[in-house]
Amino acid sequence: MSRDTPGGSFPAGAYRGDVSYYPCSVVKLCFVSYYESRKQAGKLDDTPELVRAVKDMITVSSNDATGFVVDSITGTTSGPEISGGEWERWKAKRNVVNDWYRGRGYTNLNANQKTFCEDAYGREQAFRDGGKNRNRMTAAEAARILKEIVHGEVAGEMLTTEMLVLQSESSQGEMWARLAGAKRIAARGRKGWQRLNAPLGWEAIGQDGQTVFYEKVLR
Repeated sequence: MSRDTPGGSFPAGAYRGDVSYYPCSVVKLCFVSYYESRKQAGKLDDTPELVRAVKDMITVSSNDATGFVVDSITGTTSGPEISGGEWERWKAKRNVVNDWYRGRGYTNLNANQKTFCEDAYGREQAFRDGGKNRNRMTAAEAARILKEIVHGEVAGEMLTTEMLVLQSESSQGEMWARLAGAKRIAARGRKGWQRLNAPLGWEAIGQDGQTVFYEKVLR
């Protein structure tokens, strides 16, 4: 398969790249992408707790934060089992992230389940349908998701930068950026952060109060 990049494309190999697997925390990229796309469309307003949860979901891979994000972007909540029309409406709402990706041409991806430290209970367990409705993703889809984030295909410039900053602050941020073909990554920190990290190639590009924004060109 090949991956499109600005100015052309380059060949890339894959082994079983079109086979679906349980994606673990990689599914959180789907949730942050949908979150930013809704903000871009003016259909979702941030709150301090939602901002905090999105940050923790990406930078430290918090499952508790992810559950809050999923609730916020789908309009669903966990709880005891429900049935009838209420259950059907709940399932339709929980599938909005899948619906958005289907509209973008994804055919195998399933991103409608929360991530848990232990196990799911009540309606969350019922929604797994005996394991048939677990999150799933192919390697090709994961690569495409990263490419779309980095190339600004999910949201506008400001919200794309927001996503890149979050991913850069995660423990594997630079690795993900390089795999996605990014030319630069961003981060934020307090005064003095650049001095401590200067040998790694970071340069200050702006400041908002005590928060300084940095950029690193990837070579």
